[in-house]
Amino acid sequence: MRVSTFPYGKEIWDRLCITYEGTSEVKHSRINILLHDYELFRMKPSETIFDMYSRFTQIVSSLHALGREISNYEKVNKIVRCLHNFLMLR
Repeated sequence: MRVSTFPYGKEIWDRLCITYEGTSEVKHSRINILLHDYELFRMKPSETIFDMYSRFTQIVSSLHALGREISNYEKVNKIVRCLHNFLMLR
């Protein structure tokens, strides 16, 4: 329904991009929110390692989909710090 009135493929594509990705401002806002989540990422007390890693992967994958890459080195360090903090609290 959102694209049925557009006669050209380019117009359809542009409308789909805005509908599913948002404008560039929305995209930057999403990236900022996800980066904030990444920076403050910690393992929750009642969370299993599997659940923690799933949540972490979701944040990193969402950033990747929006064009913001995080190096493997940064990801490994983040996970190791989370596990270290978790073990220190036990």
